[in-house]
Amino acid sequence: MEYTLVLLMMIVVAPAVHGSSHLSFDNTTQANVTRDGCGTTKLCTESPTQCDPAPANNTCQFASFRSDMAMPPNGSTLNLERSGPTEGYVALELVSAANPNITQIFACARINDTFMFVTAERNATSNMTNNVERRVTNIRYKWSGMLVQCQYAIPNVNATTARAADTTFGVTLTSGTFDGTNLGSPMVQLAAGSLNLADPTLGSNTTNTNSTTSTNSTTSTNSTTNSTTAAPTNTTASSAANGLLCNAFLILLAVFSLSPLLGV
Repeated sequence: MEYTLVLLMMIVVAPAVHGSSHLSFDNTTQANVTRDGCGTTKLCTESPTQCDPAPANNTCQFASFRSDMAMPPNGSTLNLERSGPTEGYVALELVSAANPNITQIFACARINDTFMFVTAERNATSNMTNNVERRVTNIRYKWSGMLVQCQYAIPNVNATTARAADTTFGVTLTSGTFDGTNLGSPMVQLAAGSLNLADPTLGSNTTNTNSTTSTNSTTSTNSTTNSTTAAPTNTTASSAANGLLCNAFLILLAVFSLSPLLGV
């Protein structure tokens, strides 16, 4: 089935966390988003580069991804983290090459003292955003001042129907206002581009920097072989000269032979 990270409707969760059949919350601990494991066990992308999401009231826009083993034909479970300062929501937006007109939105929102988890999708043709349902598990959250953090898992993620599991998506980190019902217009914090979310080595040193690699490999081999061949002998001229000498000798010989007879 084609990957459509359809998402659940908004759920109010504060101070007691509530869920539904498609949402489940982990009430045992708060979210704790850090750089631990970046580049080794999880893919991290952030702005500014290498910023730390852990300190309270920081300005780091951060997201991380860790993919569990694929389970054909359902795909993989993606474990995600999102952290950033906001007065409304911070979100992850994912889009697959198989369905580029639909952007899947996972938003961690707050309004006053209430945390809300919002899942939606935006149609590129109409530019309309609608709340949709998608199973999300192990949701944890925390906020401190302006900083909002959340961690969650999305089961059965697959960006294509051609293979058992494809975890390559276009990734954008956004934020915006939230009125308790609707997500405000997204403000792009980082357009990370197309990433294989199962590859932690693609980390922050490559996903949010302008990296231009120019490899000029020019091999110039000037190989000149001077091969000298002796000029051919002009056998025609030599033969003619020899013929003239012979004729001259014969004439001279005839003269000497006739001299006694002529009285010379």
